[in-house]
Amino acid sequence: MASNFTKSISDDVVFFSYKDLSLLPSVKSLYVWDLDKTYLDTRFGNIKSLFKTAFEKSKDKSNVPGTKTLLQSLDDAGGGSAAIFFITASPPQMEEKIFRKLRLDGIRPWGIFFKNNLKNIFPPNRWRLLAQHVGYKLQALLHLHLLGESKILSQFLWGDDSEMDAVIYNLYSDICAHRLRGKDLEEVLKHFHVSAQRKSIMELQSKIISADPVKRIYINLEEGTDVEYYQKFGSRVLPTYTSFQIALDCFQQDKINLEQLINVGKDLMDNYLFSQEAAQKSILDLVERQVLDKKTYDKIESSLKKFNLIDEFFEAEYSTAPVFVEEEQSEEYKKEIKIDYFNDYR
Repeated sequence: MASNFTKSISDDVVFFSYKDLSLLPSVKSLYVWDLDKTYLDTRFGNIKSLFKTAFEKSKDKSNVPGTKTLLQSLDDAGGGSAAIFFITASPPQMEEKIFRKLRLDGIRPWGIFFKNNLKNIFPPNRWRLLAQHVGYKLQALLHLHLLGESKILSQFLWGDDSEMDAVIYNLYSDICAHRLRGKDLEEVLKHFHVSAQRKSIMELQSKIISADPVKRIYINLEEGTDVEYYQKFGSRVLPTYTSFQIALDCFQQDKINLEQLINVGKDLMDNYLFSQEAAQKSILDLVERQVLDKKTYDKIESSLKKFNLIDEFFEAEYSTAPVFVEEEQSEEYKKEIKIDYFNDYR
């Protein structure tokens, strides 16, 4: 399957498509993955590491533990009703290697957005621009939403805590819903040093039908950020320590089935030294945060024990007192939280 290069969307956004995009508006769910440190275990904190990543062979690129099986499961469970896209800060010159890696993993993406980074490497004082992704990612997300004619209102977004993915994804949500617009939006963009892309973002918003498309935001805690930091974004944002936690939530959201959940756990145990203790801690953490409800856990407990993912004597204790669990919250409550973008207490 050859890539279909789509002309540069803007000065720093380059898009490659692999499927007929005219079919995208009929898709029911959209899965958007940040590539680096979310799907792939990518490391680049300086120019040297960027070049090292660029010359790395496709087969040598490492996955964040469990993500390959998880994304395969999401793709298979979608049955053609879901579309997978990636957004990466890697330069477009890496497209062939990244696409080959995804195909080796059995992943069938609809498209990948790249950041035109190499132009920012010289002179050296422009390295700062390589690390500024807010404007780039917002443009990519908004363009993708327009490719779906603003009709795909079930979007699941994956990112990590090494950058500002939680901020970016919530900004994207607020922009699509027109909760932020005009001068208010400009002030927020200025705060995040979005300058050259500001006009483009405002123009893209003007073309979007006002509606919030974001259903769930997963944040891989690559840097170990305290989960309490993410409370400011509301319950729609789920910070996770393991791919098993994401799989548990995806099962609860009816995005994968029980067999696929088990497969993610087995992949982690067989290939990444994931233990029963780690699986049990993952469950208890979600129970404590009132993410994994008892109804869901009761459905999976016997299978988790059958396949030795958890100990046969393990019990997840749920409070008998009434709690305001996530499933009882209205969609309006989840989406109408006003986020303070100007103060970061991380």
